[in-house]
Order: sequence, then structure tokens, then C-alpha cells
Amino acid sequence: MTKLSQDARICIVGAGAGGLSTAYFLKKQGYRNVVVLEKAGRVGGLCCSITYNSRSFDLGANYLTPAYKEILKIAAEVGAQLYTEGSGQVYNPFKSQPGKPAYTSIKNAVLAGTNILTFSAAVGRFLWERLLLDPIISVPGFAGISQHPELTQPFSKWLAQKDLSCLETLFEIPITTMGYGYLNEIPTAYALKYMTRETFLTLVTYGADMGCGWPKRFIDGFQRFWERVAWGLNVRLNIDIKEIKRGAITRVKFTEQEQIVDEIVTREKVLECDYLILACPLTLDVLNKFLDLSIPEKDLFEQIILNPYSLITYQIPDLQMPTPVTNVIPVNAMGNPWFIAQQFADNDLIAFYTRLDREGKITKTEVLQGIEKTVKNLGVQIDKNYYTYDEWPYFPHVTSEAMQAGFYDHLEAMQGQRKTFYVGGLLNFELVETIVEYSKSLVEKNF
Repeated sequence: MTKLSQDARICIVGAGAGGLSTAYFLKKQGYRNVVVLEKAGRVGGLCCSITYNSRSFDLGANYLTPAYKEILKIAAEVGAQLYTEGSGQVYNPFKSQPGKPAYTSIKNAVLAGTNILTFSAAVGRFLWERLLLDPIISVPGFAGISQHPELTQPFSKWLAQKDLSCLETLFEIPITTMGYGYLNEIPTAYALKYMTRETFLTLVTYGADMGCGWPKRFIDGFQRFWERVAWGLNVRLNIDIKEIKRGAITRVKFTEQEQIVDEIVTREKVLECDYLILACPLTLDVLNKFLDLSIPEKDLFEQIILNPYSLITYQIPDLQMPTPVTNVIPVNAMGNPWFIAQQFADNDLIAFYTRLDREGKITKTEVLQGIEKTVKNLGVQIDKNYYTYDEWPYFPHVTSEAMQAGFYDHLEAMQGQRKTFYVGGLLNFELVETIVEYSKSLVEKNF
């Protein structure tokens, strides 16, 4: 595509990883009139960080592996520093009793029901299979994935076909417990997009407690990394978009909160732009509020599924976890903690990750009761008052059937229509690195 004028007016809706990385790469290409509109009063989206007792805690995206090549490049440029977190362990909720938590190593948990030789051979075969699929999986996006039905089927079926089922427990740790779905529901293409060879090797060496130096976290938190990126961009916060009308010129009507000393003033404004980039959630409940959706857009976006996920932190001074990270294996029922993190041994803030059901039947009370029972098994009591409680509309994706029916072929064909582009987790998997990879590819291809 012929490069557009660097004076082209570009409006990006959403200042999460997708929106900010797109603006960052547009700036790298020399575009001067790029504005990012964000509804919240902060940047980062699902990269959310807080400070507690002078330490940064991630309440959303957290880890980086050697596969995070684009993020590591940007981090070096903006001066965001990293540290290596310590080892992890497994907590078995079904063998634990009050005051008697059943802990084991990740290695012992993943080898249960198999042996080291069988497991090691499967590791080698997976790396080979993943290498062979690089030309399909490692390119940004999922265009053409419908032509590969073996990659649209549930991941557990693909593992069984490749005689790799002995790796299921290992994959449950980064996939299921972190909210991406059970292995028998997540399409293989998503799982393999996540499990690059670098990430998989990190998972294996980390699980074996080999001190590989990965995964890492940002010292100041993932959100603060994006704040550093945003410093060099035109980002406007506290924006409530009322209407977007697309045509030869796109007009964005919105209200903006401005603080003048101690007074907050709300102003109505209209922004005219030549191109629109949607980096906000692409679900109909969000877009129907302000966008003149086309029929093809409605038909596609109504197929999007989310995995609601909650993250709750408590101050628990009497609890000292054996390791910074505790994975709950076997996976407990929804509404109970699936992942527990005490980032710093000398800090009493502990986070509990819990997947919720899509129907909204699991109540907040039930989630808190599940944490209370877990903590009781760990040998202490918790205060009834949590420190933070967040629920995320997590992992936008489609079913295996929708993927096989050409969902991504149609989505990619819509890029650029009505001078509109789409970025974010839906396009290339809900992971910060894959989101950024797609943003870079889209800018290079279309701008």
C-alpha cells in the first residue's frame, strides 16, 4: 500500500495495549496527527498496576517471557526495568484441609500419571510440531486459519492426535488457570499462538525450577510501562464518546472532563479525522453505544465470546506463601481461586485470580467465600474486607466452529473498509506481546 500523507488525521479509540502500541508505531512511521481517546482516567487497559507499601503490584497483565520481543524493545527505549520473579508451586484444593495445605512442585504435578522419559519425549515432539506450524501460527493475525481444521479444533483434541496428552497438566497452568479456557474448549490456534517455542521452553524450565531467569515482571508494573509509552503520544483521558459517524471524513462527538485547579469541567467536543482505529472492546454492548455499525460488523462482533475473570487482593499479614506464585492444580470449580500470587515475601498483599461464568450466575459473595475457604486451608484467617476487587471482560475470542467457518477471514477483509481498522486481543490473541505484534503489522501494511 502507498504510504499515506504524514498529516493524515488518525483517531484511535482506546488506550490499552492495542491503542497505545498502534499510536507508538504510527509515530515511528512519522505520522503527526494521531490522537488516542480513552474512557478511563488512566492508560493501560487490562494492564493495571497499583502501589502498596512502596511496591508495585499487577492486577492484570503481569509476566514477560523471551517471546516478548516487541515489548522488550519498547521497554529498553522508554527505560522500563524488569526483575525475575522466584519459583512457583502447585496447590491441590482437593487434598487440602484446614491448616494442612497440599503443596507440591510444578514438576511433580505435571509428571503425575506419566514419567520423565515420556514427558521429555513429548516436550521434544511439541517443539517440533510448533516449529512446523510457525509459517501459519507465528504471522500476525489468523487470516486463512479456516483452511486448517486441525488448528481450529479444541486444543485437547489436537494434543491427543499428536500423542501429547501427557502435557495437558503443564498447559493448564498458563492457559486454563490464567483465564483462557479449559483445554477442551479453547481452539488450538489460540493455544499455539500463545505457546511459542520460547514461551514453552520457559514454561518447562520454570516448572523444573531450573533458574532460567524467566518469566519477568516490570519493576514499576505493566501499567506504568504503558504510561511511559504514553508520555510521547497524544492521549486524552476521561473521554465519553457519544457518537462516531463515518464517511469521507469521520466525526467523533464526545465529552471530555478537564480539571482546572480544583474544578472539573465537562466540555462537549467534535473531532474530525481521516481514519478510525478501534482499539476498544469490539463487543456489541460497547460499540452499539456510539458507532454506526455496518451489517457485516454486527454479524461478526456478535460472535465474540468473553471469559469473565476477577482478581481480588487481601492484606494477610499472617500468611507466608512458600513461593511467589501458586497454581491451583487440579483446577477447582469456577468461582474458586485458580491462581494465587504473593509477589514479595516481605509484603502482605496477596492476589487471588478467579474465573467467572459467562452467564453471571457466580456471585461476588461466592467468589469471596471461595477465597476464604482456600485461605483457611492455607492455615490462616482473612479479614472480611478485601483490599481490591476487579472483574475483567477477558479474552475476546470465538468458538472453534466460528473460526472454522471463516470468522477471521471476514474480519481481516473488513480492515480498512469505511476507513476503519481494528486492533487488540481479538485479532491476534489476548496477550500483550501478540497484541503489539499485530499493531505493528497493521501499521506497516496499511500506513
